[in-house]
Formats: sequence, C-alpha cells, structure tokens
Amino acid sequence: MRSTSLFRTDSKVPTWLKWTLGVLPFILVIALYLWGAHYLRYIEANFPEQEIASSKLMPLPQEMLDGFMRTVAPDSHHDRRLVVDMVASVQRFAIGLGIAAIFGMVIGLYMGTFPIVEAPLRPILNFFDKVQPYLVLPMLVIYLGVGEESKIALIVLGIMPGYILDIYTRTKEIPPEQL
Repeated sequence: MRSTSLFRTDSKVPTWLKWTLGVLPFILVIALYLWGAHYLRYIEANFPEQEIASSKLMPLPQEMLDGFMRTVAPDSHHDRRLVVDMVASVQRFAIGLGIAAIFGMVIGLYMGTFPIVEAPLRPILNFFDKVQPYLVLPMLVIYLGVGEESKIALIVLGIMPGYILDIYTRTKEIPPEQL
C-alpha cells in the first residue's frame, strides 16, 4: 500500500492547499508590515527619547491612501501630479525604447550577418547584458546630470544589450541562402 504523504515527489497536492500555501506568504508579509508600522508609532509615542526609524518609512494603509489622494487631486496649478509624472515617465520610456530599437536593430542585424562585426561586439554586449542598469546610474548622473538625459540613457542601457543580442540570435537562425 502506498503512503499518501505530501512530502513524496510523486504526491498530488490538493487545489485548496495550493491556494492556501500560495496566499500564506503574502498574508504573513502584510501582517509583519502592519505590525512594524504600528510598533514604530507605539515607540514614537511612548519613548520619544529613543532613536528609531521614522514612522514615515512604514506608513499605515490610511496614510498611503491619503498620499495617493494628494497625488490624484489637482494642485495649485490645476495639475494632477500623478498624471503629469506618468506622462513624463511614458515619454522617457518611449524615447529610450525608440533609441534602443533603432540602434539595437542595426547593430544586431550587422552582428548576425557579418562575423567581423560580431567578433568585437558580442563579448562586450554579453558583459553589459549582465550588468544591472542601476549600477551605472551614479556614473550617468555624474556625466549627464539629473535631467532627462540620464533617465533616458538609463533606459537605453538597460534595454539595448539584450535587444541587440536577441536580434543577433534571431539573425543567426536565418538560413545563409536567405541572407
């Protein structure tokens, strides 16, 4: 007779248990967050001389909702901050994606077609594809400042190496007689 242990590799986990175990970590994280937020407020109220993290680091749900409502409500210039910031972010992303797409497509096609272009570019692109874009952010801020240029450059540097390598790989899959 077979054992019905859930710790066997061939066992079937009931659907209700999958859902319960899947939701449980989220409930625990939310509960720990709420406990921490209330604990910070308790320490601030009862022990003002003790140095702790500010309760602003862990806002309560009502404080989050109030902050969201402030970003949605019109300001003194009748602008809605959330909408203005979203439009600016979408514009930055579109410009960065456009630059990466144009240059990435050309470079990727040339790399996949001509081995002389592939030889010097593939190793460096493989390297930069693994580098997290945020590691380059301090250098971008030093060279380009904190304006739009550094934000767009961060998007381009984050997208372009992977994009070039993907187009290069797809170009290599094309039969030589079709090239």
